[in-house]
Amino acid sequence: MQLLLATATPVILGQSAEQRYKAAQSILKVHTLEQGILNDDSREARAALSEMWNAAGQAVIESLSSHPNAAPMQIDEYLCKQGIAAAGCDEGFSPQRDVVQLGKDLYAVAVATDTGGTVIIVGDRNGKPVRLWSLASASVTGQQDPQDLIGAWLPDRTGIACRQEGSQHKPGSCGPLYSELGLLPPDSQGGPRFYVDAGYEQTLGATIGKQTSIWRWDGDHAELLWITFYDFMIDQALGTSFDNDKGILHIGEKGEFKTMFSCGSCINRPLDQSVLLTKTGVQDLGVRSLAPELDSIDDLFSRLERGWPTANIASSQVTSFLKQGIAEAKQESEKIDPKWFSVGMIDSSTVVLTSSGADVCLEPDSAFGTLHFALHRTADGGYFIKHVAAAPNDAECASGSFLPLPQSTLSKD
Repeated sequence: MQLLLATATPVILGQSAEQRYKAAQSILKVHTLEQGILNDDSREARAALSEMWNAAGQAVIESLSSHPNAAPMQIDEYLCKQGIAAAGCDEGFSPQRDVVQLGKDLYAVAVATDTGGTVIIVGDRNGKPVRLWSLASASVTGQQDPQDLIGAWLPDRTGIACRQEGSQHKPGSCGPLYSELGLLPPDSQGGPRFYVDAGYEQTLGATIGKQTSIWRWDGDHAELLWITFYDFMIDQALGTSFDNDKGILHIGEKGEFKTMFSCGSCINRPLDQSVLLTKTGVQDLGVRSLAPELDSIDDLFSRLERGWPTANIASSQVTSFLKQGIAEAKQESEKIDPKWFSVGMIDSSTVVLTSSGADVCLEPDSAFGTLHFALHRTADGGYFIKHVAAAPNDAECASGSFLPLPQSTLSKD
C-alpha cells in the first residue's frame, strides 16, 4: 500500500490533512466513472481513495491534538470545516451517528466520500492521539463472516470490476459503502461495543443493499461479533436503533412475499431483525415480519397456485372467489418463466386492525383488481381469512401504508 500511495499522492512533510485529502480527491475524480460512485479499478484510484481515508484519520488526530477530550460533535464539525466529508456535513444526516466515543480518548469515526467510506478508530498512545484501527484493513475469519461482507470495505472492491457480471465476489462483498455508527453497552469485561450501519452506494433506485455489523474493541483492534446483509428502502420508517431497556438492536429490513412484489420505493413487507446484547456476547433473535396480515394472504395465494389444502387458513367463499384470478395469474406468470408465479406488483395495501382480527385492502397488479379481505384472529395468534370481496367500481385502497389504522373502514366484525 505504501507503494500505491507513493504512486498517486506522495505525502509531503508538513502537509495538513485538508491538503492531503483534497490532493487525493482530485486524483480520484479523474478515475471515477460518470455515475460518480464506482472508480476505474486503476492503481491510482485505489491509492487515492486510501489516501483520502488516511487523511481523514489525520484530521481526527489534528482535532484531538488541538482540543483534547473533544465531544463527538466537535470532531464531526472539524471534519466538515476542513472539507473532509463526514456524513454529518449534509443536513439530511445526523452528526451524532458519524462519531461515537467508545471510552476516554477513544473515538470511532465514520468517514464518507463520494466514492466510498470507511470507519476508523483513533485513541491515545503515550499521551498522543493516533489512528489505531481501520475497517478497510479489518481482519476477520470465514466463520465470522462467511459471506465476505467485510471485504466490501477494501479499496480494491470499490471499482466497477467487482460488481460486473461474472465477478467471483459474493453478493454484498463489493463496495463502496457509506455508514453511520451507534454506541452499544460494554461487555462484562468493560470492552466497548458499537455497531456499523452501512448502505451500498448506487446511482438509481430507492431499494438498496445494506449491512449491519456489531464490533467489540479489545484495546488493540475491533473484533467482529455479528454481521448481516439485507435489502432496505431508503425512506422506510423503521431503520436501525438500539433499545436500551431491553438490550436489543433492531434492524429494519425490506422483505419479499412469495407471490407478490413491491416497487423500489415501496415497502409492503417490512421486517424487524433483532439482536440481543448480553454481557458475554450477542444473540440473534431472528427476523419478524411486521405485516403478518399480508403474509397470510400471500400464503393463501401460494397454496392455491400449488393446489395445496387451504381449509385451515381460508373459508370456501374465499377460495372460490380467488380461483379464477389465480388461474389467470398463473398463465401470465408461465409466459415469463414456467417455474415462476406471481399475482403481480402491489400497487397499494392497507391493514386496519379490528376487535376480532383485521381488514385488509390489497391492490395486486393483476386481474384481481382491488380486494377487501376480512381476517379473524385464531387461537394460535395467526389469521383465518373469512371473507373477500372486490372493491366497488375497482376503487383504490384508502392508503398506501401497511400500518394499522385506528379504526375499521372496510368492514364490520
